[in-house]
Amino acid sequence: MNAPIGSDNWGIDALVPDSSNAFGLSASPAVAVYRNKLYCVRQGRGGSGWVWCATFDGNSWSADQLIKNDDNAYGISGSPALAVFNDKLYCVRQGRGNSGWIWCATFDGNSWSDDQLIPNKDDAYGISGSPALAVFNDKLYCVHQGRSDSGWLWCATFDGNSWSSDQLIPNSNNAYGLSASPALAVYNGKLYCARQGREDSGWVWCSTFDGSNWSDDKLIPTPGNAYGVSDSPALVSFQNKLYCARQGRGNSGWIWCATFDGQSWTNDRLIPSSNNAYGISGSPALVEFNGQLYCFHQGRNDDGWLWCGSLPSA
Repeated sequence: MNAPIGSDNWGIDALVPDSSNAFGLSASPAVAVYRNKLYCVRQGRGGSGWVWCATFDGNSWSADQLIKNDDNAYGISGSPALAVFNDKLYCVRQGRGNSGWIWCATFDGNSWSDDQLIPNKDDAYGISGSPALAVFNDKLYCVHQGRSDSGWLWCATFDGNSWSSDQLIPNSNNAYGLSASPALAVYNGKLYCARQGREDSGWVWCSTFDGSNWSDDKLIPTPGNAYGVSDSPALVSFQNKLYCARQGRGNSGWIWCATFDGQSWTNDRLIPSSNNAYGISGSPALVEFNGQLYCFHQGRNDDGWLWCGSLPSA
């Protein structure tokens, strides 16, 4: 087992953009870097059912805005997912009112597209909770729980022209189980998929895809010492390590984090420290931007406001 990650360098957890003008949210945020700006997308406060977006250029935050615009906002249930693919920013989410179907819109740097069911309105992908996105081997991967809280993991890919069929992974006879929503990240040439086990197990499971085959599903780091989780984990690659952050078991309200160096996982720890942990509701979102790792999340007790702490490069 590796030594625990250091705690001294995590910054103070602060409201975004500041304590007098914080961005509102429901559930959990989604973050991605596109054309040298950090985009933060989330459902509005009080389960509004509409998507809001703000950007950070490294110095200051933009105003918070409904997207596509005030008169034609995108609908949402739960939390969105963001990814950059073929120089467009993709925003994928479940439709309003727990519709059970996946919607997608894109941003080309100037304007947002119309919102569309994927792959099309007659054959939309079914979903419970929220999706996860990642780009791997020149395809956009979208993983999600099946409709009606099925407890099984589905995956579809987009090659820039068309979406694949939606399939249970690794296959229909041996699908990965989950509760809530999955997390995706690319690390050391593999696609990692982490999630809470079925029936709100409270433990983190992880599998990998090498471009040809999915691995066996495993509790991490080991079956006898698995990481606890409420809701869904977050994954990101930062400084040659894979970070896995999440709310602790039993809706603890605090953020835990562990890292993987390609060989072994660290001990799990509260961040930044056991005496001063970040408070959370729902799930965190992780992103690297300008040499720092940012951890965005809703505050404790479903406070409805966006918080962020950051870890500089070593």
